[in-house]
This record gives sequence, C-alpha cells and structure tokens, in this order.
Amino acid sequence: MKKNFKNSMALTMALLMVAATTACGDGGTTGGGTTGGDSSKTQLTVYSYDGGVGNEWLSHLIDRFEEKYANYEFEPGSGKKGVEIVETTEKEGQDLSAISNMQDVLFSEYIDVTALCGSGSTLEITDIINTPLNEYLVDENGTPVTSDTQSIADKLYDETKDYFGSFGGGSKYFGLPHYSHFSSVIYNRALFENKKLYFAQTPDEDADENNLAGYFISSANPTRSCGPDGVEGNDDDGLPATWDEFFILCDYMCESSIIPFIWSSNSSGYTKYLLNATYLNLAGKQDASYNYTFNSGEDTINTVTFTGNTPVIKQETVSAAQYGALNRQLEKYQALEVYDRIIDTVDYQHTDCKNGADMLRAQEDYIFSYNEGKPVAFLLEGSYWYNEAEEGGFFDDVRSQYDTYDSMNDYRVMPLPRVYEGSASDVLGKDIGKTVIGDGADSLACINANIKNDANKVKLAKMFLAFCYTQESLEEFTEYTNTTRFLKYDMDTSKLTNEYARNLWNFVEASDIVLPYSSHSNFTNAVDQWSLHIQSKFWSYDEDGPYFKLKGSTNTAIDFFKSYSSR
Repeated sequence: MKKNFKNSMALTMALLMVAATTACGDGGTTGGGTTGGDSSKTQLTVYSYDGGVGNEWLSHLIDRFEEKYANYEFEPGSGKKGVEIVETTEKEGQDLSAISNMQDVLFSEYIDVTALCGSGSTLEITDIINTPLNEYLVDENGTPVTSDTQSIADKLYDETKDYFGSFGGGSKYFGLPHYSHFSSVIYNRALFENKKLYFAQTPDEDADENNLAGYFISSANPTRSCGPDGVEGNDDDGLPATWDEFFILCDYMCESSIIPFIWSSNSSGYTKYLLNATYLNLAGKQDASYNYTFNSGEDTINTVTFTGNTPVIKQETVSAAQYGALNRQLEKYQALEVYDRIIDTVDYQHTDCKNGADMLRAQEDYIFSYNEGKPVAFLLEGSYWYNEAEEGGFFDDVRSQYDTYDSMNDYRVMPLPRVYEGSASDVLGKDIGKTVIGDGADSLACINANIKNDANKVKLAKMFLAFCYTQESLEEFTEYTNTTRFLKYDMDTSKLTNEYARNLWNFVEASDIVLPYSSHSNFTNAVDQWSLHIQSKFWSYDEDGPYFKLKGSTNTAIDFFKSYSSR
C-alpha cells in the first residue's frame, strides 16, 4: 500500500506534531539527539526552516562542530568547555518578523532579505566573510579545524556580493544566502527510453498531426535529433528542441496513454515552476539578468505590444528610468503562451492537478505512476523535490511493491527548449546558449542581533555560521539534501547516493545561473515583484496571478499579457 500522505489534513497534523516536539520551548533537539540544557557547556540555539532540504544536513554539521570544539572555552573563566547546540526545526508558521524572540542563528527560506538585513534585526558578519576560513576557524590550541583556505567571499558570485553586501551603508554583510533551488520540469528518463519518446534526427516523410509517431525514433529509425542544445551526441539528444516540438511530444504522449503533467493543485504557485523555467530559457541569462541590473547599455531586448491581437515586435533598451520594457519582454509573453496551453489542456493533466493534492501527494503519485501502468511524464517541482520524496518514504514504498522499480525509474531535470518555434533541424549547429536556471529560494542564513551585547555568544555564533560555509560543510550539505547551493564549491560526486543528485549537480554545473539579487533601489523597494520564488508577483500585477486568470477561463495569454505589461 502507498503511504497515507495523500490526506493533506493528516500530513498537516504530522508536521505540526514534528514542530511541537522540536520547539525550543519543549526541550529542543541537539545534533546528538539529546535534550538541551547541559550546564557544563556553552549553549547556542539554532533555528532551521524544515522545508525542501530537511534538517539531516544540520544535524550532521552540528555533530562535527561540537566535536571540533569539544575542549574550547567559549566563556572564559566560567569552567565550561565545549558547546551544546540546541536545534529548533519548523515547517509551519515561519515568521521572522518576531526575530528578536527567536534563536541565535537562523536558516530560512522565502525571506525578504532587504527588510530583515536592513532593519538592524541581524548581526553584522562582515569579518567572517573576508577572513580565510582556516584562519578564522581554529580550536583551543590555535590549530585550524578546516583545511579550507578560501574565505566565504571567495565562494560568492558577484551578484550575491552586490546584494548581500549592500546593507549598513554598503560593503557590510548582515546575512548570507542559505540554500538554493530552481524551477524544474522533472522527467523519468527510463520512461523516455522504454516508450521511445525521443525525436528522430530525420522524421518520417509522412510525419504530421495525423501521424505523430513519425516524429519519433523507432527500431527502423533509431537516431535521435540534436535536442535543445543544438549539438548532436549529448545527453539531451532527442528531447524537444523547440516548444513546437514539446507540444508534439505532449500530444503523442496522450495518444500513447501517457499523461504529460502532474503538479500540486493545492497551491497555484507550483505551476509557476514551469513559467519561470520557460521564460529563463527563452530569454537567456543576459536578457533575464536585466530584471536585476536595470541596465542593458546599448544592448536591446525583444519586446512585444499588441494592436488588437496582432503582435508588434521591436527591440528596446533597458535603463533604470525606463525599465518598463522588461514587462513587455517577448519571451515573457511566449512563456505565458506555453503556460496557458498546458494548464488549459485537460488531457495533459493528472487528476492531482485539480483535486487539491499537496506537493507530497503529487510526488508520490508521480513516483508510482509508471509502475502502476499509468505513467506520468513530467513533474512540476522545485529542484529539491527528491529530498522531500525520500523523507516521505515514497521510493522505499515503491521498491517494496515493485521488483522492476529500479529499471523503470530514472529521474532527471529536463533541459527545456531555448527556441520557441520550429524543429530540431532549425536548432542544429546554432549557438543556442546554455540551459538557464534561476534561484527561487529567497533564502537567508543570519545571526540574531539580540545577542549583540554578549561578546562570547557573538563569537560562537559567528564561528558556527562560518563553519557552515567551509568546503566540507557545503559538500556535506549536497550529499545529504540531494540539492545544490549557488556558491562556488567543489563536489565529489561519488558521495552522492542516487542518480538524481548526480544528474542535478552536473546539470547545474553546465547551466547559466540567474541570481535574482540587486542592490538597485528598483529591486530593493519591490523585492516581491522581482523574486523568482513561486509565491512572488513576478508573474502577476496583483494577487490574482496567471493561474487563476488563465485556467479554465476565456482569457488568453494575450489578454493577461496586455494587463501585465502595463503594470
């Protein structure tokens, strides 16, 4: 039997029970799994949002830190040695507006970093950013506890430095990005292999809407097309090279008793994973990045306006004073057209897309679908989804029920088309550019400013936070979460225990990354308008976003875009 995570009420109650048992006021848990309160050690409290990445990474990190500093006197003269870190994990009711009453060190997501770091609520940590980690992190004998000779600044991208270092008058840090995730269309490569869902390099002569099978490989026509990167001989060969091909694939799936999509329908936000990914790949990194630099120089972007329903396409520059062109971006309109077609085509959708299913139910049904003879091709999710599903026990459940599981499932992030119209023959040999991904986590790691008058606690908190950004800790994070962080660090992929995590790491390494950060006032004054988080207003001009304005309605992508582009 499948796990009973399909009942969202039961799931909510389970999460609330977990939150209750780990709340600091109820004893909290430490890295070693014991109750806090060891008076022989200095105490440090840590809060972590128990979302997509879970907290196994944190427990392992705490254990290592406590071991490294078992003999360190954080409170000289007190007789105390070592540290006990009391960990609080919650998934429900996250609210950092009351940060002064919260823990010493905090890790969270979907945070207005500008509001928090610019308010004096978080402690300045500039010193730990610029000091080599092996110099900052030493034990009681002055011996480095890490071999990492880099500083945290060395691991930050320029966009990250620009934004996170822009508070307190500039060149000061009051927080750091925590974990990263990006919008994903997940596909089961085993399904594509076994059902021959790859485009052929040369379609049959009679391939058309009445003979969709003629577009795809067969035993008589086994050579795959170049795929979305325009280069033959790569892993993406045979995948849709354009959005025209993508819809041919979806229609062929329907003919072949395969459901193209599944997503969580208890939140319209999950479909925004598709919107984000479609837009970023059509626009490319440079043009997408103008949403944050507000300056294209002499470069132009493609924009579209409509005379009636007739598109008028032109090129415009972007400047701080004239950034409305970003709302008219052609690739945003094209992404809305893709989105509109998918959410309005009932045959493309699993029942979870409309029955109020939460994200865990959608994950579970996706994992079971191929094994139960009703395969679903694509899951709309964040790149972190595998970790959630693993914690839910779904992979263990399906393995216990189906001996063929491992040969029928191979989950990957799908590289999406970077070209709107045409076919693989139009893409072959062209400079298509890399796959583009964008950080949608809005995450933050920080130290609570309420400890600022306790010099010993400040030192301990800074050391712990710095420890979280060593090479060893970053690598361990990826190992235990099956996700990446948009920081510069290496990864021994042999430590990754599943194919999804290895594919994800390699996928990110080969992609261009758009970091939705900026010190520009256009961004900091309206962060929610520019964030790539699924709950942001990037795709809406009011609370009633594209899902509600387009799904099942007579409104078209053109209607929506006309209003959106004038916001």
